[in-house]
This record gives sequence, structure tokens and C-alpha cells, in this order.
Amino acid sequence: MRYLNVSLLSLCVATESPPAFLAGMRRMMSGMHSLPDVFVLEGGSAWTSSLCPEEICLRSEEIRDAVCLLSDEFGFHAVVGNLPWQTDRGLGNRTWITNDFGRIFAFYDQVHVRSFEGQPPASVGGDRPVFFDIDGVSCSVVTGYDIYFPEYVRTLSLAGAKVVFALTAPPIYERTAQESILRALAIGNQVFLVACGKVDPAGREACAGAASAFSPSGDEAVLFEEEGRARSVSLDITEVDRCRKSLPLERDRKPGLYLLLTE
Repeated sequence: MRYLNVSLLSLCVATESPPAFLAGMRRMMSGMHSLPDVFVLEGGSAWTSSLCPEEICLRSEEIRDAVCLLSDEFGFHAVVGNLPWQTDRGLGNRTWITNDFGRIFAFYDQVHVRSFEGQPPASVGGDRPVFFDIDGVSCSVVTGYDIYFPEYVRTLSLAGAKVVFALTAPPIYERTAQESILRALAIGNQVFLVACGKVDPAGREACAGAASAFSPSGDEAVLFEEEGRARSVSLDITEVDRCRKSLPLERDRKPGLYLLLTE
């Protein structure tokens, strides 16, 4: 596949009921000129809502199941997450990936968890990345705090990812800084970095939402509105190989030296 068509949508899951969300999504998709290969849905507003953990985990499950129904009905892959989820080890931040028949075939638990001196972390971290193919394109996901660890995204790139989806929830005052980080990650790792941020102006931290797609050369791909809140972009996947051929960063790395300097 040369082009991967992606639509991005931020969910205010704490205030929108699953039936209302499902009805609204059906209306939006029915009005779209063409459906994407993959829908990316970010629900980070759950983390700043006033709902208790049990309630918000239930809401996360309901939204996930609604997305599975839509994925099957309209025939798109889905990446839905940055949502609280009760794991065996405690409250985690989970993202699910569905195929175009609405079946979940992979999930990702955010690996990096922010720590605060003298306080326990608010959630538990996962212990592995996730890789998946969408119509032959190798993809991966990072969420939230993960983007502050460039070596992690470098590992995803070295393992073959050409598109990395970033589901983030930056407060308004961090948005500019995060956009700079995302652009740098795309350039340094020669991947498409496609980010979707939460919309939750009434939450504990005001978030205006963000949708951006950076190419391997650092150019910001043009995003266009698709009937309401969704933003769409078409990624030319061949740009990844062209960029890696003209600027062979992987070949010119010195991993042995880097390891020596940290011992």
C-alpha cells in the first residue's frame, strides 16, 4: 500500500454517553466522502474527569465496544485508547487495535508512568510495545508520557514501524512543546508520527485538543475536516523508504558507543 488514509477524533468520554457517541459517529461517517483505512480515537479526558475509577473503566469498556461495532459496520481499522483500564496489576492506560471486521487483535498498555517524589504513581505501566499491520503497513502506538522518551520511539522504528500513532492529552500550556517533540521524533526516527489529543475544556486541566501528522522529513501533513470533529490525512508511506535511503540514520548509528557511554 502506498497511501494510508487516517482519520483522527478526540472523545470527551466523560460527558458523552455511549449511545450518543455511537449515533453521532454513525451520522458523521455516513456523511464522509470516503472512509479511512484507520480511525484513531483518543479518550484521554477520562483521566481528568470527576468519575470514580470504577465508573470510568466501565465507560472505557462501553466506548471500546461501540468502536468495535462501528469498525465492523463501516469496515475500518481502529486505534482507540488513552483510556483507564483495570489490569491485573492495577489501573493502567490502555489502547486497543481492531481489524476492519471489528475484532480486537492487539492492545497496548502505556509503558512509561510519570512519578512524583514522595507519592505513588497514579497508574501502573505496561512492559512491552505493540506492533501491528494495517493493510501491510507496519504501525505502533505510544500514549501520554511515552513521547518524552526518544529512545523508546527509536526502538519502535528500528523494529520496523513506519507509522507511530501518539494518543496524548496535553494541557493547553504544553501543546506547543509537545508539537515540537512530535516533530523531532518523526525526523529522528524517520517515521510518520500521527498524534491525536484530547478535547476536555471543562476538565481539571483545560485541553483544547490537537491533531497533527508529521512526515519523516518533519513536514506537517495537511489535515482537513471531515463532517464535524474528525480530521483526516493521507500518508504517502513510500516517503519513509525514500527518507531512510537519502539519510541512512539506522546504518550510520553507533550503538556500541552509546552503550559504552552509559555503563
